[in-house]
Amino acid sequence: MRTYLKHPISIVLLGFICMLVGYYLGRPAARPERAQLPDPTHSEETWTCAMHPEVRHSVSGQCPVCGMHLVPLMHTKKSSSKGVHMSSEAQKWGGVVTDVVRKRALTKVLRLSGKVALNESQVFTQTAHLKGRIERMEVRYTGASVSKGSVIAYVYSPALLRTQEELLEAKQIENEQLYAAVKEKLRTHWKVKEDFIQSIVSSGTPKAYLPLHADYSGIVIRLQVRTGDHVEIGS
Repeated sequence: MRTYLKHPISIVLLGFICMLVGYYLGRPAARPERAQLPDPTHSEETWTCAMHPEVRHSVSGQCPVCGMHLVPLMHTKKSSSKGVHMSSEAQKWGGVVTDVVRKRALTKVLRLSGKVALNESQVFTQTAHLKGRIERMEVRYTGASVSKGSVIAYVYSPALLRTQEELLEAKQIENEQLYAAVKEKLRTHWKVKEDFIQSIVSSGTPKAYLPLHADYSGIVIRLQVRTGDHVEIGS
């Protein structure tokens, strides 16, 4: 009993050391901290479709509209809501071609097969305004170009000769009423021009042939009369 009491301090220290060793041995091992992986949903890079720029995704993939591969959207300080800025890769995928805006005439040559037909709404018939005989034709073949007012034929008409004689007689006797009536008949019914009437009055001699003037302009597609043919009013 005396032997154990001789070293009380040593016994206390030994017990304290044993307690510390047991504490540290019994502690659970600390788990190593996991490395923080980047969250793809918070990536600063935006992916878009070259054909549908309204599509925006935070990760790469395919366009939900057309199925094309998404390309990175190029962010610039000058970007605005009125324009779309695309990277060179996006332009390549989308087939985007740019050019300088300038004013010029746009032309394109088209080679087509078809059939040439007449516009029936633009086909007219030249009618005779008096009865007589075609003395001379100025238009002799189809395809000839005719201008409105040009002479297309000369007509001989006995009725025209008699009316010219009445005009000269009314002028000679100074019967203004008869003169005006005969003159109106020539102009209205037979479409005689004013210069032709004045030439009759100036020469004092009836004209044997009346020039027939074209009522329309165009191309002759059919000749229904020839020189020497007789025509009626309205034919």
